[in-house]
Amino acid sequence: MTAVLEAEGYEVHSAESGERALELVAQTLPDLILLDIVMPGIDGFDVCRQLKTHAKTSHVPVIFLSATTEAKERVAGFKLGAVDFVPKPFQRQELLARVHTHLALARLQAALKKETAELGETNQRLQDEIAKREEIAASLSESEEKFRTLAGSAQDAFVMLDDEGRVIFWNRAAIGMFGYTEQEISGKKFHDRVVPERFRAAPEYRFEHFKATETGPSVGKSIALHALRRDGSEFQIELSVATVKLRQKWVAIAVIRDITGRLRAQETLQRSEERLNLVLDAAHMGIWDKDLITGKLLRSVVHDQIFGYDSIQENWSNETLLEHIVPEDRERRRQEMAHSDPNTLINSEYRIIRAGDHALRWIQFQGKVYGDEKGKPIRRAGIILDITDRKLAEQEQHSIDAQSSLSQKLESVGRLASGVAHEINTPMQFITDNTQFLKRAVTSLTEVLGAYRAVNETVASGNKPDEALALARAAEETNEMEYLLSEIPRTFDETMSGLQRVTHIIKSLKEFSHPNTTAKHPADLNKAIATTIAVSRHEWKYVAEVVTELDPDLPMIPLCIDEMNQVMLNLIVNAAHAIGDAIKLRGEAKGVITIRTKQDGDSVLVDVADNGTGIPESAQSHIFEPFFTTKGVGKGTGQGLAIIRTIVLKNHGGTISFTTAPGKGTTFHIRLPMSRPDEAPAPETAAGT
Repeated sequence: MTAVLEAEGYEVHSAESGERALELVAQTLPDLILLDIVMPGIDGFDVCRQLKTHAKTSHVPVIFLSATTEAKERVAGFKLGAVDFVPKPFQRQELLARVHTHLALARLQAALKKETAELGETNQRLQDEIAKREEIAASLSESEEKFRTLAGSAQDAFVMLDDEGRVIFWNRAAIGMFGYTEQEISGKKFHDRVVPERFRAAPEYRFEHFKATETGPSVGKSIALHALRRDGSEFQIELSVATVKLRQKWVAIAVIRDITGRLRAQETLQRSEERLNLVLDAAHMGIWDKDLITGKLLRSVVHDQIFGYDSIQENWSNETLLEHIVPEDRERRRQEMAHSDPNTLINSEYRIIRAGDHALRWIQFQGKVYGDEKGKPIRRAGIILDITDRKLAEQEQHSIDAQSSLSQKLESVGRLASGVAHEINTPMQFITDNTQFLKRAVTSLTEVLGAYRAVNETVASGNKPDEALALARAAEETNEMEYLLSEIPRTFDETMSGLQRVTHIIKSLKEFSHPNTTAKHPADLNKAIATTIAVSRHEWKYVAEVVTELDPDLPMIPLCIDEMNQVMLNLIVNAAHAIGDAIKLRGEAKGVITIRTKQDGDSVLVDVADNGTGIPESAQSHIFEPFFTTKGVGKGTGQGLAIIRTIVLKNHGGTISFTTAPGKGTTFHIRLPMSRPDEAPAPETAAGT
């Protein structure tokens, strides 16, 4: 067989066993394999099975050689992948025909496979190109849709013009701005429809210039123009143009904004600024604005006029300002200038010496420190005021308040004097009566003592004392010695008790009438309350009982004791009057005034409660107003609670409030700080100029 094939020009490699055949195939891949079924070692079927399981050899055609003619072997061979069977012994022509045919088929299959692969690659490239084109088309469609959506929802008008100036896109905002629908304006020249005729030549020239040079005043910038609506009305617009080249032709995309409202707002703002300047000038307010980066300071004329100059001074600086400020205020000003935190509010008052007349004036800086997005201070701006007149008015008002307070105090003193006189009068009455009794008792004792001295003298002279003794005994009976000896000690006890009562009243009155001063010193609030209760006893003893719930651990707190006594006196008297009115209305027995103190954090709370008539709802918002009173004519000045509020809030830095139930009673709540208001850390303020 080898010789036959080689004679026909075929290159033949032969193997004596199945194992050797597999080795040869592994070394050199053949174009065709002639395989005997029966061989030493593994048979032809196993060799074919292994060849067909490997990708490298699976395509090589296999022709079985077999002496058998049984169909099952042929079927088994075809199932394993054989392409043909050659019977043994073989016929030369048949063998060559089969080999030639299957080699030709193998070459055709290989060529077909290669061509199929190439066609597949070509088809894939076409598919990829189609997909890419579809993706580009979809992207373009999406971009166009996004543009239309964006342009359609924009507040500004979006207009696209072709290279002849005709409208090819017109969004919803353009419809509302100019009055033309997209169908009405499409294909029409933009300038002919929306530019007033008297201004039309310039934009047409600019458009032709743009087509020739691709530049123009509105390309990449914004310019203001006059525009024309469909109804013939004119308005002002702001126009900016961008360009894009489509299909080798330029397209202009115009963004148009109606600036009528903005111009109107600018005009309004300008008028407002003019009015503000007039107001500032009329109010004599100066303006200052300092750039903290460059150090540049802008000031109005009024600013420098406040310091005594007729015009704005050159080379103004912080040192110039400090030279005008009185020495006592300069250090505070320097400290305030060191603080420039963003959003710091400026509110500072100083005394200055004005240039020219060297008058002492009060000024006030008001303003704010501004920062950038990183929180760095970049600017201070605000106003300056001459507040001298206000300060003088405050001093005058303070004097009036002091006089009002003095008037109220004199009223309280007058009421106290009457009450204290009544309180002292009762013990003094029985002290006087007891003194008269003791005086008479001393006279009787003197008479009896004289009688017994006569007895002693009689005995001393050697005479019988019977008659003198009888006279002495008669004197005892006449002067009621037994009664006197039993009453005199009790009379002394009563007198001492009365004197102690008078002493207590006078001592309380002395403590209550502390020297008048506005200075605050550490004081015992509980003791001040007890003293006030004692001196006001005549006001409440007939209508109420006073119950105290005073915190025994209450610390000393800074008080103007004279003013605090007045606060407590007014509240106790008001409570007594309210209870008195309730007794008349309800016919009840005595009421109760309850006074409590306790510490609450860094404050002390004082409550003064009564079960009187309460405060009517209509009066509750007015009770702290000067000259407002709920009492009858002649029974109140309406200044008591107003003065209390001033003392608590202004003089002691505290608070006062109340809770009330009409017909059931009222409680006043006072909160006093445990530290002096002037000891609290001052808020940081920033320099003004």
